[in-house]
Amino acid sequence: MKKQSQKEIYWTFEKVKVGFNLFYKQNNRYPTAREIDKFEFLPSSRQIQRSFGGLENLRIKIGLNITNYSKGKHRSNVAGNILSQSRIIERDFYYFLLKHFDEILIHEQKPIHPTNLRADYFIYKKGRSKNNFNKGTLIDIFSSGDIYNYKSIIRHKRKKYEGLGYDIVFISVFPSNSKIIQKDIYEANKSFQTEHTILPTNIRTFEFEYFKENIKDIIKI
Repeated sequence: MKKQSQKEIYWTFEKVKVGFNLFYKQNNRYPTAREIDKFEFLPSSRQIQRSFGGLENLRIKIGLNITNYSKGKHRSNVAGNILSQSRIIERDFYYFLLKHFDEILIHEQKPIHPTNLRADYFIYKKGRSKNNFNKGTLIDIFSSGDIYNYKSIIRHKRKKYEGLGYDIVFISVFPSNSKIIQKDIYEANKSFQTEHTILPTNIRTFEFEYFKENIKDIIKI
């Protein structure tokens, strides 16, 4: 939702509290700092800093149980949930791959020598020989909370994987209620050009559902 012009609104504490409650009603949780900046019925985080002494102080004043989403028990719970979700995704993804490739072509947690990396999955090409034994597609699948989180993860993974000669596929899994599609991935990747971190041509990135629908075109064996 597009924000109104902040110059037209005088944000009292009561108005901000109403905005927080409205966000909770729509999402069954209170907003993070990034979400506040996007939500039409709340001021910008900069205004919150000026008027209320920062977001953490505002949350305390409103009476929220969680006042800082970046540390403590909440952060630990989020990390634990992401790890648990990732394991489920990887398990289910393996059975998905079995529907499209012979089991002998699928290698889980393949060591990538001489690095310390392990590929989540490696799909070998058919007709391997001693000369082309490691020919295939390396797959790294991961969870992203939103498109900003996706971009941060890709920046990190690019540094780890650049220089490898493999065909590399990054697959981002977004929350089930997310509206992010492959077009958003393409747009996010364009921003890397202005940051001078353009992805190498052997690295491709896909949204999970798009990848599943187009797997035969993406991975050639």
